[in-house]
Amino acid sequence: MLRLFVAFNLPPEIIDQISSLMKITQPLFKYGVRFLPPENWHLTLVFLSYQDEKNLSLVQEAIKNTVSQVSQPPQIELKELVYGPLSKTPRMIWLTTSEKTSQELNEVKNILEEELQKQGLKWKIENRKFQGHLTLARFFKYLKAGELPPLKKIAEPMEFEAESIDLMSSTLQRSGAVYEPLLKVDFRREI
Repeated sequence: MLRLFVAFNLPPEIIDQISSLMKITQPLFKYGVRFLPPENWHLTLVFLSYQDEKNLSLVQEAIKNTVSQVSQPPQIELKELVYGPLSKTPRMIWLTTSEKTSQELNEVKNILEEELQKQGLKWKIENRKFQGHLTLARFFKYLKAGELPPLKKIAEPMEFEAESIDLMSSTLQRSGAVYEPLLKVDFRREI
């Protein structure tokens, strides 16, 4: 069994910009927070949980069918550093996408979920409103509102065009999850 998710990975220049932002953010926290390494930064579209290895070809087909239905690669705008989840007691630090980007990514997510269902895959479908975000840190201790420093505002939004939709595996370890790309389906395909 493989623990799988489908995501957009980040280009190197965006990773560099976020790394600069984290150099300002990390010193604000003295304890209770584990900052994730850049290789773990991504925008999850669908978390598939544990899937049998025989389902890999079905997921691959669903991703290819999704990419073929998307007329333009999504333009992704990373806009705001916040505590997440947004409606609950904070357990993470997120870099969220703009409302426009979240709507666009939600459309891609809906196509992908339809394609995954056509392939006969089973997973827990999330019915809440989609908010695109990168998880940059996790709290290993619940911090109260008074213990949370205000997060620095991003001077300018970070923007990039998605290159591909990627199938990722997630291996849980004591030190945190380790992610490995299994498949990359590019948006820029020959016409």
